[in-house]
Amino acid sequence: FSMNAFDILLSALMFYYVVKLLKTGDKKLWLVIGLIFGIGLMNKLSFLFLGFGLAVGLVLTKNRKYFLSKELWIGAAIAFIIFLPNIIWQIANDYPTLEFMRRASQLKNTPTEPVSFLLGSLLELNPSSTILLLAALYFLFFNKEGKNFILIAIIYLSVLLVFIFNNGKPYYMGILYPVILAAGVVGIDYLIQRYLKNWARYVLVIVFLLPGYLFALPFAVPVLNVETFVKYSEATGIKPASGERSELGLLPQFFADRFGWEDMVQKVAVAYNKLSDEEKKNVLIFGNNYGEAGAVDYYGEKYGLPQAISDHNNYWIWGVPKNYNGDVLIVIGSNKEDIGRYFDDVELAATHRSKYGMPYENLDIFICRKPKTNLKEAWAKMKNFI
Repeated sequence: FSMNAFDILLSALMFYYVVKLLKTGDKKLWLVIGLIFGIGLMNKLSFLFLGFGLAVGLVLTKNRKYFLSKELWIGAAIAFIIFLPNIIWQIANDYPTLEFMRRASQLKNTPTEPVSFLLGSLLELNPSSTILLLAALYFLFFNKEGKNFILIAIIYLSVLLVFIFNNGKPYYMGILYPVILAAGVVGIDYLIQRYLKNWARYVLVIVFLLPGYLFALPFAVPVLNVETFVKYSEATGIKPASGERSELGLLPQFFADRFGWEDMVQKVAVAYNKLSDEEKKNVLIFGNNYGEAGAVDYYGEKYGLPQAISDHNNYWIWGVPKNYNGDVLIVIGSNKEDIGRYFDDVELAATHRSKYGMPYENLDIFICRKPKTNLKEAWAKMKNFI
């Protein structure tokens, strides 16, 4: 459950109205498209790339006529007004998203060559669906009726090129797959009617289902228990990459990140309960990433824990509570040497290990006393957007 699910939902909805616009020529649909764009941008900035692709597609096709329609510009204004609070927030906070994107591209995301990106995007799509992708390109570029929707193909190719040359992750292309798969189904239908017999439809269903979708299903949906999945992954030789430079464990990251969080919080509670009653009144818990801090804030009430802070992404923006005096801090992760730069007394209080979680979430938990510097004063230099 994240913005990615809504990203694909909203992009599919947007393309529905773009296709409807191309079929009917109803200019009022630009208002609906603008509304969806605004909501999509507030959910995730990938809609900026869709907007770029749409602009390129309009310029390169007969649909450039819509630039002269007031409805398109009103739709653009609707999207802008909905997105305006985010723009104001970016300006007020010194453009954190741009800094996040820059640092993630440089330090976190795995550098991807164009061929590797293409292969990765096909794996995300499902290799069997390559047939549908090729059929979509045939339909949109070469079929007489399909050429009416060539705008869709240009959006797809424009966004693909942007992601290839900006070190994007292959799964980013997911926002375009619903419409491309739909165009592919129509393209295959035309090809079967023209060149093949109806029985070809049943052959395609078998080809898609057995070697393709059913084979890949366990990598997309947790239909197997964990041990069975690990054996299945080893037997097939398939281990989906995270697109990041972090080491992977037994499970791909999208499964691994479902494990270990409450157990980690329990270990934090072990550390917390080693404090004196006086220390418990004014202690915070520091997570080295938003996952750790978020887990404490989610499960913390159950274990009587105080608030979590972190220097990672939005947690850095939220800062340190004004009433915190900085005398005691519980730190999740890191090591004594690094923490020793900020505290004179660093005690290893607990250790967390998760067999199925990400390796970097196997960590130690420290109680830190006798600060060398004021945490609030040091906060400005601790920012970690990535």
